[in-house]
Amino acid sequence: MKIFNNFVTINTEEDVRILGGCTMNKLALGLTTTALTAILALGAGQEVGAANTVSYDSTAVAGVSVSIDTFVASQEEKEAEVTEKKVETKKSPYANIAIAKVDNSVNIRKKADESSEVVGKLYKGAAGTVVKKGKVWTKIKSGSVTGYVKNTYLVYGSAAEKYANQVGTKIATVNTTTLKVRNKRSISKSEVVTLVPIEEKFEVLKEYDKWVRIQVDEDVKGYVAKEFVDIEIELDEAVSIEEEQRRQQQEQEEQQEANTNSSSNSSSNSSSSNSSSSSSNSNSSSNSGNSNKPSTPAKKPSTNVSAPTNTSATRQEVVNYALQFVGNPYKYGGTSLTNGTDCSGFTMSVYAHFGISLNRTSRDQVKNGTNIPVSQVQPGDLVFYTKSNGVIGHVALYIGNGQVVHASTEKTGIKISNMYYRTPYKATSILD
Repeated sequence: MKIFNNFVTINTEEDVRILGGCTMNKLALGLTTTALTAILALGAGQEVGAANTVSYDSTAVAGVSVSIDTFVASQEEKEAEVTEKKVETKKSPYANIAIAKVDNSVNIRKKADESSEVVGKLYKGAAGTVVKKGKVWTKIKSGSVTGYVKNTYLVYGSAAEKYANQVGTKIATVNTTTLKVRNKRSISKSEVVTLVPIEEKFEVLKEYDKWVRIQVDEDVKGYVAKEFVDIEIELDEAVSIEEEQRRQQQEQEEQQEANTNSSSNSSSNSSSSNSSSSSSNSNSSSNSGNSNKPSTPAKKPSTNVSAPTNTSATRQEVVNYALQFVGNPYKYGGTSLTNGTDCSGFTMSVYAHFGISLNRTSRDQVKNGTNIPVSQVQPGDLVFYTKSNGVIGHVALYIGNGQVVHASTEKTGIKISNMYYRTPYKATSILD
């Protein structure tokens, strides 16, 4: 076999074997670019095969003259395709995601111009899908908002993936019908704290090799087998200007309501100190001046849990009002539906809007209203859950169709859950 002017001249069947096979089979020589480079290194015209050279033209099968350049180019293209496929396989899930890396928030504008109308905001750690990235501005879509953000306030790709681990919330989604939450990382040496249903989501506190510690509620934490949950990082979305205005309006209304209640209580206490008769008049005056909607008699509850169409107007009003605050923050000891509340503060404040007073804690709210079987709950009823020691530690408001709304944890805030996201203990009807 000889090399001359970048051609390989195959002399014998042995040369064909050395090259790895017949080239007519789609250049299936079994020869790498490295091997060809080694052959070329021998130098043009240097003999490497046996004597008695026999030249074949390009149509031969047992022997053929092949252009080294053509072969190398073909092999390099194949190698490039394989490399490209490998890169695509390892593509980051954040390749098309932008996250706001700011101290507080950054404006989203209608056009790529600082003087353009502001259509929304990305708060710190909030993310959006990249529609188009320019040199200065990036067009993103996040939540209900589509617009432009300056690149300097965003991180992308691998940087976004790293930042997401700092600002995002790790969520475990149950992927089995019913999952046991245990008090220890052991099956044989642990107690079951509660049971959680499929597709329910919980904040991840810590990951281990085979276990995940989750926060079920403000009062319950525990361990679940890692194989039965899917873990992902959740990031906040943009807030539109309209959504921001609604939130501010809710805060103002809540403050006004609190001021009215405080004024009414002060007036009532002042009158009470004068005389019992003036106290009676004061109470009458206080009620007529209260901006809270008074309660009205509720209909007899139906036993059909899955039929919210049977709900009385008052019950549905309670549910609709409570649902306005989904997504707002949780705050231990808080009672603000907009700025932060705990579970009992949430139910207490919702009912206070309708002129109904509830006790402050979940343990005491179970004493309000009428105890009913959990299987007979209706929209507006309260559902209670216990800690592992059997003491009531959480309360939620039933909204129909097997769901509750409640102030859950600092990470998840006020949210909607399956009523059986943990095992219910008791239920009470406040409106009957």
